[in-house]
Amino acid sequence: RIGRTGGKTALSVWLTALVAHGSLRGKISPHTSHTRSIRLCRNPLNDLVRATDRQDGISGGVGEGGVESGVLFSFRGQSDDVSDSLSRWQRVDDQIMGGISQSNLIPAPPGTDDSRPYASFRGICRVEGGGFCGTRTNRFSNPLDLSYYTGIYLVCRGDGNRYKMNLRTTEKLSETVYQASFDPADGKFTEVRIPFLAFQQVKRSAPIPNAPPINSNQIYQLGLVLSRFQGGEEAFNPKFKPGPFSLDVVEIGAYRDNAQHQATRVDLDAYTASSAKKIVEMPQDAGEQRPPGPPRWVRLLLRLKGKKPLRTRVAENRKDQALRLLNLRRNGTRLSEARSDSIAPSSS
Repeated sequence: RIGRTGGKTALSVWLTALVAHGSLRGKISPHTSHTRSIRLCRNPLNDLVRATDRQDGISGGVGEGGVESGVLFSFRGQSDDVSDSLSRWQRVDDQIMGGISQSNLIPAPPGTDDSRPYASFRGICRVEGGGFCGTRTNRFSNPLDLSYYTGIYLVCRGDGNRYKMNLRTTEKLSETVYQASFDPADGKFTEVRIPFLAFQQVKRSAPIPNAPPINSNQIYQLGLVLSRFQGGEEAFNPKFKPGPFSLDVVEIGAYRDNAQHQATRVDLDAYTASSAKKIVEMPQDAGEQRPPGPPRWVRLLLRLKGKKPLRTRVAENRKDQALRLLNLRRNGTRLSEARSDSIAPSSS
């Protein structure tokens, strides 16, 4: 493993320059992979925990179906690697608002019969005074640029609870984040993929109306949450179970589904009556609604001042001009002459 020796050899200097060159903006993009595994504890990219198989600080490859992936956090490997990864996470439980829930992100408990290394987000979630447990990364000094990817994936094992992934797109640590729910498989490790389109901007788990979609080229923080709330304090998580919980995580990363980023062709002969596209029926009054006028208080103010609304005055002016030109045309005057007379300078 390279990068842990004390002396500044020519190779280590070259690797440092390579990382700095590809990490000035915290951008993660695909490059030709190589087989050397490099540990970048002081990577200026974005404080990523681990980087392998990529020159720009992210491990990855192309899987089945043209799906590329890049590892952000890996809890595999030696105990020192896992400890360093865990040190970059912090817990955020409901104790900050008077609750009594407790959780932590810890290495796999000793004595487990699973040979796959992992970290476990576990604890006790109680509904008295709060009802949520969370863990999140330290804020990245430089934001992640994940615009090349389709979403976030987790290799994890659940316990029947529904969890949520948080993504922060601003440098300020506020209560507003982008959030998406996911249901990990109960009792076995699977890869869960959460597209960026599934993330919705929330504040205290309540969706923000008319919020913009997530900006995936500016990710300052990732987080995992177990909460009894699904979409605000009045919408509850239907799969929430108070008490002990555990979400075992092998790795967290970004994935790109190439099928969603390129044009595709569909064989129309494969359509059936049930799968054919349905025609969307437009409402009968579609396109007939008049555009909204000025507010009511504006109309009342104009009425008090004896003035008609601007829309009415413009319509009346156009009508008067049309009638005047019509009368001139009936009297044998050409429209070109009428227009030239109307814009001719006054002789006085």
